[in-house]
Amino acid sequence: MLAMLVALAVGFGLGWAVVRRRLGPQWAAAIVLLGLVVVTAPRFVNTTTDGIRREWRMGRQAVRRSAPRVIAHRRNARLAKFADSRIPAGATYSLIAVDPRTGRRVSPFGRGFAEKMVWLQFELAPRIAVDEPQRWTIVLGATPAEAGLSPRRAFRFDDDWLVER
Repeated sequence: MLAMLVALAVGFGLGWAVVRRRLGPQWAAAIVLLGLVVVTAPRFVNTTTDGIRREWRMGRQAVRRSAPRVIAHRRNARLAKFADSRIPAGATYSLIAVDPRTGRRVSPFGRGFAEKMVWLQFELAPRIAVDEPQRWTIVLGATPAEAGLSPRRAFRFDDDWLVER
């Protein structure tokens, strides 16, 4: 790595004046930046793929144990475990988040719900969360009636619900 950087610096020093005079300062700067990308890209790709492989081998339990305390505190483990046992693998489900202060639907990506949603999606994989109404719906922060649903069956877990329609 150091040898490549030295070679790049020497080439830069020798060729800067020529490239700048012939092509202009913008092209010279573009060539230097391209050289830096070429030098650093392989290491970045290797580091990233190694991290992905390491996380793939960790398994769910290890990832749950390594969760930041804020996210681990906000996730509803009982809901995730029950939904994992009820919703068939490969099925789709929808998420509805309701702001308890206003009683209105909000984006699950909004304030306070993003961490819950990310963990639910992780826990329920390979099931997929979609925006359209589905047979299985998870309601965050309100009852199914407050979310505008008429369930066939509903299961409560603290402030959250798993609804079968």
